Amino acid sequence: MAISERGRKALILIVDDQRFNRQMIAGALNPEEYDVLEAEDGRQAVDIFFKKSPDIVLMDAVMPNMTGFEACRLMRAAEKDQKTTTPILMITALGDTDSINEGFAAGVNDFIQKPINLEILRRRLEIMIKEKKCSEEVRRSEERFRLLAENAQDFIVIIQLEPLSYEYISPVVETITGYRTDEFYSDPWLFHKTINHKDSFKLNTILSGQISEPQVFEMRLMHKLGHRVVVECHAVPVKANKRVIGIQIIARDITERKKDEVRRQIELTKRVLFETVRALSTTIETRDPYTSGHQYRVAKLAVAIAKEMELDLQSIESIETAALLHDLGKITVPAEYLSKPGKLSVTEFDIIKNHPLVGYEILQPVEFEGPIAQIVYQHHERNDGSGYPLGLKADEILMEAKVIAVADTVEAMSSHRPYRPALGFEVAMEEIKNHHGKYYDPIVSQACLDANRKGNLLF
Repeated sequence: MAISERGRKALILIVDDQRFNRQMIAGALNPEEYDVLEAEDGRQAVDIFFKKSPDIVLMDAVMPNMTGFEACRLMRAAEKDQKTTTPILMITALGDTDSINEGFAAGVNDFIQKPINLEILRRRLEIMIKEKKCSEEVRRSEERFRLLAENAQDFIVIIQLEPLSYEYISPVVETITGYRTDEFYSDPWLFHKTINHKDSFKLNTILSGQISEPQVFEMRLMHKLGHRVVVECHAVPVKANKRVIGIQIIARDITERKKDEVRRQIELTKRVLFETVRALSTTIETRDPYTSGHQYRVAKLAVAIAKEMELDLQSIESIETAALLHDLGKITVPAEYLSKPGKLSVTEFDIIKNHPLVGYEILQPVEFEGPIAQIVYQHHERNDGSGYPLGLKADEILMEAKVIAVADTVEAMSSHRPYRPALGFEVAMEEIKNHHGKYYDPIVSQACLDANRKGNLLF
């Protein structure tokens, strides 16, 4: 009858100063189930106990040199740091209350009276061995659980509901929340204090015992250092008599995963928006076959100039988007004005000059990442204030709008128009050079000239 995973029979230490009693007990035990050690007094019993680690001790109470009570106290002192203790069954003729109390105080598990009923003794041993085996299995199970819990990336919390207290919190909680386990044990409401107020109702629902089945939910926590942490929680109710008495929660930090999801969503939205912008740009230009591709070419030129200026990525993306849409307002201009071969009248030109405002009004409600509507509104403003529609000058004009103004001029002069043939790229460069600092911002116009010199303005 094996008692443990060590592959041996149960080892019984019989302690009695009467050899006859020791042999009688040993003879009553099945040799296939038990191995026996003998000691004739308490001192010898303690020595054997330390050396052999028996599974059960059968201890006489009254013996010379050292009594059973004294021996028990020494054995229990040696086991004070152990999670499980060795069962001790005291065999005694003493039946008074004081002796029994002294025995329990010394660490005795149970008593059996002399003269010994060997059948009762065998039954007691069987019960004690089963209890010890169960105790060891529970201990090993707890150790495995603790080892897994303390080395897992998830943190585990076992909560008793009435009264609210923590039965167990794994140490990884400090990594995720910044608070030590002892801070949680001392303050059962600490989780409430760390949870975002918009998510607190989820925890309240769980801790009120209202969930009857396992649930998965997300909660936002505030780390002790002040940053936000998103956790995915698996909550399992613990029931007794069909009533929820506790909750087991396994929580995982998914902050980076949520950030990745947000980033992917933003990138998808940006791609969809950019493709929509390009489609809209193409739609606008179908009304004027002479300027087909104008906005696309302006965007290419503007991006090249912005890169020469070493602008940040967000500004470059805003410039590209605004350039693709800068003539959106011409959608309200009659097509015959756009393709008129002769000179426009003052009235016709005034209508065309209104297109930056129309473009702004169309784009203003759209939530772009950059100030796209304002850039479109200002792309015909000039550094000296001679532009339209607002007559802004110098620093009153957005840098992105100044870049598009230069790129728009270069593309328009380099391309064919219904009222004139193409003037050529070199003429366009002369225009930028001659009006450097006057019509065009000096930094932008210089960047345009430098980019051209380096061969980066091809379109």
